[in-house]
Amino acid sequence: MKMNGKTAGIITLLVILMTAGWYYFSRVRAATQITGSAVEAQTAVARRGDLVLSASGTGTLIPQSEATFGFKTSGQITQVNVKIGDQVEAGQVLAQLDGTLAKMKYVEAQQALQELFSAASISNIEQQVATAQDSEASARAWLGYLLSPDVVDAEENLASAEQKLADAKTEAQTNPSDAANQKVKESEAAVTFLKEKLDQAQAYYKNVYGPETFTEYQSQ
Repeated sequence: MKMNGKTAGIITLLVILMTAGWYYFSRVRAATQITGSAVEAQTAVARRGDLVLSASGTGTLIPQSEATFGFKTSGQITQVNVKIGDQVEAGQVLAQLDGTLAKMKYVEAQQALQELFSAASISNIEQQVATAQDSEASARAWLGYLLSPDVVDAEENLASAEQKLADAKTEAQTNPSDAANQKVKESEAAVTFLKEKLDQAQAYYKNVYGPETFTEYQSQ
Protein backbone atom coordinates (compact mmCIF):
# COMPACT_ATOMS: atom_id res chain seq x y z
CA MET A 1 0.00 0.00 0.00
CA LYS A 2 1.32 3.31 -0.96
CA MET A 3 1.36 6.22 1.49
CA ASN A 4 1.10 9.65 0.20
CA GLY A 5 3.32 12.39 1.43
CA LYS A 6 0.81 13.71 3.94
CA THR A 7 0.34 10.36 5.62
CA ALA A 8 4.05 9.76 5.81
CA GLY A 9 4.53 13.12 7.50
CA ILE A 10 1.87 12.37 10.08
CA ILE A 11 3.46 9.04 10.93
CA THR A 12 6.87 10.62 11.25
CA LEU A 13 5.46 13.28 13.58
CA LEU A 14 3.82 10.63 15.77
CA VAL A 15 7.08 8.74 16.07
CA ILE A 16 8.88 11.89 17.10
CA LEU A 17 6.21 12.73 19.66
CA MET A 18 6.27 9.22 21.11
CA THR A 19 10.06 9.28 21.35
CA ALA A 20 10.04 12.68 23.06
CA GLY A 21 7.32 11.57 25.47
CA TRP A 22 9.22 8.44 26.44
CA TYR A 23 12.42 10.44 27.03
CA TYR A 24 10.63 13.04 29.14
CA PHE A 25 8.80 10.43 31.17
CA SER A 26 12.02 8.54 31.90
CA ARG A 27 13.88 11.66 33.10
CA VAL A 28 11.04 12.91 35.30
CA ARG A 29 10.57 9.50 36.92
CA ALA A 30 14.28 9.19 37.72
CA ALA A 31 14.36 12.70 39.22
CA THR A 32 11.27 11.94 41.30
CA GLN A 33 12.88 8.79 42.74
CA ILE A 34 16.07 10.69 43.67
CA THR A 35 14.12 13.53 45.30
CA GLY A 36 11.93 11.11 47.23
CA SER A 37 14.99 9.29 48.60
CA ALA A 38 16.57 12.59 49.71
CA VAL A 39 13.38 13.71 51.45
CA GLU A 40 13.04 10.39 53.17
CA ALA A 41 16.66 10.59 54.44
CA GLN A 42 16.18 14.15 55.65
CA THR A 43 12.94 13.46 57.55
CA ALA A 44 14.14 10.33 59.38
CA VAL A 45 12.81 10.24 63.02
CA ALA A 46 15.44 10.67 65.80
CA ARG A 47 14.63 8.38 68.73
CA ARG A 48 15.51 8.90 72.47
CA GLY A 49 17.36 6.32 74.55
CA ASP A 50 19.60 5.89 77.63
CA LEU A 51 23.32 6.31 77.13
CA VAL A 52 24.98 3.87 79.59
CA LEU A 53 28.58 4.41 80.64
CA SER A 54 30.43 1.94 82.86
CA ALA A 55 33.94 1.48 84.18
CA SER A 56 35.68 -1.18 86.20
CA GLY A 57 38.91 -1.39 88.13
CA THR A 58 40.64 -2.48 91.33
CA GLY A 59 41.58 -0.39 94.35
CA THR A 60 40.76 0.54 97.95
CA LEU A 61 37.60 2.36 99.02
CA ILE A 62 38.33 5.22 101.44
CA PRO A 63 35.42 6.53 103.57
CA GLN A 64 34.77 10.24 103.83
CA SER A 65 35.22 10.21 107.60
CA GLU A 66 36.38 7.70 110.19
CA ALA A 67 35.76 7.36 113.93
CA THR A 68 37.55 5.19 116.44
CA PHE A 69 36.60 4.43 120.01
CA GLY A 70 37.47 2.07 122.79
CA PHE A 71 37.41 1.48 126.52
CA LYS A 72 39.87 3.25 128.82
CA THR A 73 40.55 -0.03 130.55
CA SER A 74 40.82 -3.66 129.53
CA GLY A 75 38.28 -6.31 130.37
CA GLN A 76 35.71 -8.73 129.05
CA ILE A 77 32.75 -7.36 127.08
CA THR A 78 29.48 -8.54 128.57
CA GLN A 79 26.98 -6.65 126.39
CA VAL A 80 26.89 -5.06 122.91
CA ASN A 81 24.00 -2.68 122.34
CA VAL A 82 24.38 -2.04 118.58
CA LYS A 83 25.07 -3.97 115.42
CA ILE A 84 26.85 -3.17 112.17
CA GLY A 85 24.96 -0.57 110.14
CA ASP A 86 23.09 0.99 113.08
CA GLN A 87 23.00 4.77 113.43
CA VAL A 88 24.17 5.94 116.85
CA GLU A 89 24.14 9.24 118.71
CA ALA A 90 26.71 11.02 120.86
CA GLY A 91 26.68 9.68 124.41
CA GLN A 92 24.93 6.44 123.52
CA VAL A 93 26.25 3.36 125.33
CA LEU A 94 27.52 0.98 122.66
CA ALA A 95 28.93 -1.81 124.81
CA GLN A 96 29.62 -2.70 128.42
CA LEU A 97 32.52 -4.38 130.19
CA ASP A 98 32.45 -6.74 133.11
CA GLY A 99 32.61 -4.41 136.12
CA THR A 100 33.44 -7.01 138.79
CA LEU A 101 37.11 -6.04 139.08
CA ALA A 102 36.33 -2.33 139.01
CA LYS A 103 33.77 -2.76 141.81
CA MET A 104 36.32 -4.65 143.92
CA LYS A 105 38.86 -1.84 143.45
CA TYR A 106 36.20 0.72 144.33
CA VAL A 107 35.37 -1.08 147.57
CA GLU A 108 39.07 -1.31 148.44
CA ALA A 109 39.50 2.41 147.81
CA GLN A 110 36.55 3.21 150.05
CA GLN A 111 37.99 1.08 152.83
CA ALA A 112 41.39 2.76 152.48
CA LEU A 113 39.70 6.19 152.63
CA GLN A 114 37.79 5.24 155.77
CA GLU A 115 40.96 3.92 157.39
CA LEU A 116 42.75 7.14 156.48
CA PHE A 117 40.21 9.19 158.45
CA SER A 118 39.86 6.71 161.28
CA ALA A 119 40.75 7.74 164.83
CA ALA A 120 43.87 5.56 164.84
CA SER A 121 45.07 6.96 161.53
CA ILE A 122 44.47 10.58 162.58
CA SER A 123 46.29 9.98 165.85
CA ASN A 124 49.23 8.48 163.98
CA ILE A 125 49.37 11.44 161.57
CA GLU A 126 49.20 13.94 164.43
CA GLN A 127 52.07 12.13 166.11
CA GLN A 128 54.12 12.32 162.93
CA VAL A 129 53.36 16.03 162.56
CA ALA A 130 54.34 16.69 166.16
CA THR A 131 57.57 14.77 165.70
CA ALA A 132 58.35 16.72 162.53
CA GLN A 133 57.63 20.00 164.28
CA ASP A 134 59.87 19.04 167.17
CA SER A 135 62.59 18.08 164.73
CA GLU A 136 62.22 21.37 162.88
CA ALA A 137 62.27 23.36 166.11
CA SER A 138 65.33 21.48 167.29
CA ALA A 139 67.09 22.00 164.00
CA ARG A 140 66.27 25.72 164.00
CA ALA A 141 67.42 26.10 167.58
CA TRP A 142 70.69 24.37 166.79
CA LEU A 143 71.15 26.53 163.68
CA GLY A 144 70.39 29.63 165.75
CA TYR A 145 73.03 28.59 168.23
CA LEU A 146 75.62 28.12 165.48
CA LEU A 147 74.81 31.30 163.48
CA SER A 148 73.17 33.38 166.20
CA PRO A 149 69.40 33.94 166.45
CA ASP A 150 69.71 37.39 164.84
CA VAL A 151 71.38 35.98 161.72
CA VAL A 152 68.82 33.17 161.35
CA ASP A 153 65.89 35.57 161.72
CA ALA A 154 67.41 38.05 159.27
CA GLU A 155 68.02 35.33 156.65
CA GLU A 156 64.46 34.00 156.94
CA ASN A 157 62.94 37.49 156.70
CA LEU A 158 65.08 38.34 153.67
CA ALA A 159 64.13 35.09 151.89
CA SER A 160 60.42 35.82 152.48
CA ALA A 161 60.78 39.40 151.19
CA GLU A 162 62.62 38.24 148.05
CA GLN A 163 59.81 35.76 147.30
CA LYS A 164 57.22 38.52 147.70
CA LEU A 165 59.22 40.73 145.34
CA ALA A 166 59.34 37.97 142.70
CA ASP A 167 55.57 37.48 142.99
CA ALA A 168 54.96 41.23 142.71
CA LYS A 169 57.07 41.47 139.53
CA THR A 170 55.19 38.54 137.98
CA GLU A 171 51.86 40.16 138.79
CA ALA A 172 53.01 43.50 137.34
CA GLN A 173 54.05 41.81 134.09
CA THR A 174 50.85 39.77 133.84
CA ASN A 175 48.42 42.53 134.87
CA PRO A 176 50.15 45.92 134.48
CA SER A 177 48.72 48.68 136.65
CA ASP A 178 49.84 51.53 138.90
CA ALA A 179 48.95 49.49 141.98
CA ALA A 180 51.05 46.56 140.79
CA ASN A 181 54.02 48.83 140.06
CA GLN A 182 53.67 50.41 143.49
CA LYS A 183 53.70 46.98 145.11
CA VAL A 184 56.92 46.15 143.26
CA LYS A 185 58.55 49.32 144.58
CA GLU A 186 57.45 48.56 148.14
CA SER A 187 58.77 45.00 147.88
CA GLU A 188 62.11 46.24 146.53
CA ALA A 189 62.38 48.67 149.45
CA ALA A 190 61.65 45.86 151.92
CA VAL A 191 64.35 43.67 150.36
CA THR A 192 66.90 46.50 150.57
CA PHE A 193 66.05 47.13 154.23
CA LEU A 194 66.27 43.45 155.20
CA LYS A 195 69.61 43.06 153.42
CA GLU A 196 70.95 45.83 155.62
CA LYS A 197 69.54 44.08 158.71
CA LEU A 198 71.26 40.84 157.65
CA ASP A 199 74.56 42.68 157.19
CA GLN A 200 74.21 44.12 160.69
CA ALA A 201 73.41 40.70 162.17
CA GLN A 202 76.39 39.11 160.46
CA ALA A 203 78.66 41.91 161.69
CA TYR A 204 77.37 41.38 165.24
CA TYR A 205 77.97 37.66 164.89
CA LYS A 206 81.53 38.22 163.71
CA ASN A 207 82.47 40.81 166.30
CA VAL A 208 80.46 39.80 169.35
CA TYR A 209 78.39 36.61 169.24
CA GLY A 210 81.00 34.35 167.69
CA PRO A 211 83.90 35.25 169.93
CA GLU A 212 81.77 35.17 173.06
CA THR A 213 80.07 31.86 172.23
CA PHE A 214 82.84 29.79 170.69
CA THR A 215 86.03 31.19 172.24
CA GLU A 216 87.63 29.10 174.95
CA TYR A 217 89.52 30.78 177.74
CA GLN A 218 92.12 29.01 179.75
CA SER A 219 92.88 30.15 183.25
CA GLN A 220 96.39 29.83 184.60
